[in-house]
Amino acid sequence: MIPYIGSWPETDFDFSERKNRVTFLQSQQLSVLSTNMEFPQYRKYTNERSYFRIESETQFTEVMKIGQRIDVYTFQAKIFPDIQMVQDMLTQQSEYYALSTEEEFEAMFNKAEVK
Repeated sequence: MIPYIGSWPETDFDFSERKNRVTFLQSQQLSVLSTNMEFPQYRKYTNERSYFRIESETQFTEVMKIGQRIDVYTFQAKIFPDIQMVQDMLTQQSEYYALSTEEEFEAMFNKAEVK
């Protein structure tokens, strides 16, 4: 293997500026959602195995059916991919999510509570 001889190319790219820009864009996306939407919102997977009650742009409750078992999870989105998942549910840009109703969510939720 031949070692690299020379210097790295000069760059004036400021990574902190990029990080600040990404943070700004994320906050802009969240503010757009919060001004146009009332909570809670209800969604489900199109296969109807999970139902979601979205309490805010960063928090939701999921009722998940696995075989005969029904589990309930509360989730707080703290990192960008998780926040993006909540945004995808709210905006329905993905084919994985469909609108649901409070009645559908509560019916599944109550089945989990019985166990």
